[in-house]
Amino acid sequence: MIINRLRHIACAASCLLLAAACGSSGGSSAQNSGPIKVGFILPQTGNFAANGQDEQNGWNVAMKEVGDTVGGRKIQTIFTDDAADPNQGLSAARQLVETQKADLLIGPLAANVGLAVRSYVASSGIPTLYISACSSELATSQKTTNLILTGWTCDQPTLNFGKYVYEKLGYHHITTVAMDYAFGWQGTGGFTSSFEAAGGKIDKQIWAPINAPDYSPYVAEIPNNTDAVFNLSAGTASVRFTSAYKQFGLKGKIPLIAGGTMTDWSVLRSESPDTVLGVITVLQYADGIDSPANNKFVEEYKAATGNYPSYYAESAYASYKLIYAVMKKRNGATSDRQAVIKDLKTTQFQAPRGPVSISTDTNSPIQNIYIRRVALVDGALRNVVVDTIKASQPWGPLPKDQWEKQAPKYSRSG
Repeated sequence: MIINRLRHIACAASCLLLAAACGSSGGSSAQNSGPIKVGFILPQTGNFAANGQDEQNGWNVAMKEVGDTVGGRKIQTIFTDDAADPNQGLSAARQLVETQKADLLIGPLAANVGLAVRSYVASSGIPTLYISACSSELATSQKTTNLILTGWTCDQPTLNFGKYVYEKLGYHHITTVAMDYAFGWQGTGGFTSSFEAAGGKIDKQIWAPINAPDYSPYVAEIPNNTDAVFNLSAGTASVRFTSAYKQFGLKGKIPLIAGGTMTDWSVLRSESPDTVLGVITVLQYADGIDSPANNKFVEEYKAATGNYPSYYAESAYASYKLIYAVMKKRNGATSDRQAVIKDLKTTQFQAPRGPVSISTDTNSPIQNIYIRRVALVDGALRNVVVDTIKASQPWGPLPKDQWEKQAPKYSRSG
């Protein structure tokens, strides 16, 4: 799943699908009657199936809240499994666009699948939202007119966090431990670039395979004299890492900070207080944001699922409401694809995470970034907000031109 392989898949897809480009610059064959078909690519099987279910839950909560009919047309969602696999994701996209005749496309969830599907999305011309897939290349070297990132770019939170850790938390020497694939490289790369720009020093970088069954060998490499450890992980890898961190006696000895996916609520529901309580993380969403919009969302989501919402759920919820608002503005009309894309890009929306607008430079969000701490609230582990970086640009505190050069080149070596 390395970047070069993904680029190869994407290029191959582009060559195979040139015919799909015909007529994609303007309107499509879609009519402005019948259901509005939304093709939704997400993992329903495999390691990320629980995260895919969170997306589906968030989408359904929003649909129940605002409705599923606009301009006399019913919104029909076609959920399609990609198992977080690039080839399966590409097949799903083709099936939804060419066979199901979808009007809009949502997903995929995983960054590597998002990269693999991008070329087909570009060739097809279908209005597409990536609500969780966050590859920074999609906002820079592989930016695509009809592809909008409504969730984030993988490095947006951590770009802000690196500077914050140096200046506000006072850690000047950091060791990083991250998953060894695109998401880990980009999130860690954002952190190290802004941390070093602020004056910090990276003591060591440790990379764990994406499916590492045990994090003990990697935790064992952490130097004893580092100021803090930065982790970038997601899903079951986060639980394995925090468990090993505690077992090696580092919890409470060396401060642990992290990208927010490590303690996203999709992970916290499998954690115990003795492994993660007090950990400081960063993300564009926190289940503990105290605002009317988020409190309403949390209440509705918990009533529907019995759980607190993850960032996957929040992004799907917010993206459905964006689509609904755009379709309402257009009285349900979808045949003019370019007009739909323009409206999706220019409609500012109020999400549970706060106000969101799409940058014309990157097709990705300008939004708040939250510094969170894991705390026990009414007996449940929650991410509570301790600080807010308001209206962050995709490039965070870095100069825009510097970020545009580095974002497409993130790798395990820097």
